[in-house]
Amino acid sequence: MKPLALSLLFSLLPSAFCLVSHAGTHVIAPGTSIQATINASSSGDVIILLTGIYDEDLVINGKALTIRTSGVTPQVKSIVVLNAPAPCKYSHLRVLGDVNATNTSLTITNCNVMGSVHLSKGGLRLLKTHVDGDVTVADATNDAGNELEAAIVQSTIRERLVCKAKRSWICYSAIRHAYLEGVTEVTGNDFDGRGENNVENRFPGIGIDLHGAATHARIRNNRVRSYRGSFTEDINEACIGIRIDGGAKAEIINNNIQECRDNESAGNETYSAIGVFVKSTTGTNILGNIFTYCDVPNGTATNGVAVWAPKANVTVQYNLRYASA
Repeated sequence: MKPLALSLLFSLLPSAFCLVSHAGTHVIAPGTSIQATINASSSGDVIILLTGIYDEDLVINGKALTIRTSGVTPQVKSIVVLNAPAPCKYSHLRVLGDVNATNTSLTITNCNVMGSVHLSKGGLRLLKTHVDGDVTVADATNDAGNELEAAIVQSTIRERLVCKAKRSWICYSAIRHAYLEGVTEVTGNDFDGRGENNVENRFPGIGIDLHGAATHARIRNNRVRSYRGSFTEDINEACIGIRIDGGAKAEIINNNIQECRDNESAGNETYSAIGVFVKSTTGTNILGNIFTYCDVPNGTATNGVAVWAPKANVTVQYNLRYASA
């Protein structure tokens, strides 16, 4: 019986090994078409780019591919990804334009994106990456109803972050301003509006804007600064460090919030030049923060203050104010 059993086992091995799929690796040099290699690749393949400039707009449809470099950062024009069955991964690339993905999740590591990054129905991992434009994670779930996640760590977003993922972690990054929904952890970031007290370089934005009854944010150990300018015209809900609206919940703990201000006494300010503005919440705690220069000349009760919040569902304790009403 033993020889028969061994014969049966070995007869099954070829069919068993046929079930194992091995990813292919493709090495591309400048002058060779990346798009042609993408078209010939299968999901799971790895494309390695040698150092150089590739004057191509890349389109990846229905394939989960990894694109990385073996040397100095190569350059491509743009990347579009559609309907990949698993996350696509890009590392050590320079992208002159945008990175767009639909029905696909992305992992982007050590890249330099000169345009923006936009995901529809997909999650995002953005690690040690510089983005000159905006970053948008537009949805909480994909078409299959699966919850989406986003992690933005040690990255720079020069303009706006919009993140509506079901869960997100935004940590140790530099961001100009952000709109957030979902359950989010916001820790150790520098939110810098880069506004100055002049007409040319003013920025009346909102550093961290939370919205929605399903939103619960923990905002800890961040620096939120320079949402300011000199405004002779009327402004409304402008120059704000953190805003909570739409029934969102927030724990705002141990942050440094500074220079949310209108430096011009002309014009009317309504709910503006405020460190933390709680517009609508089902529960917010504001604890142990430092507020400096959240002000406006001749301010009123609805502007130029460290915190504006209703009494219901809000706790404000152990905060330090300097040059803020």
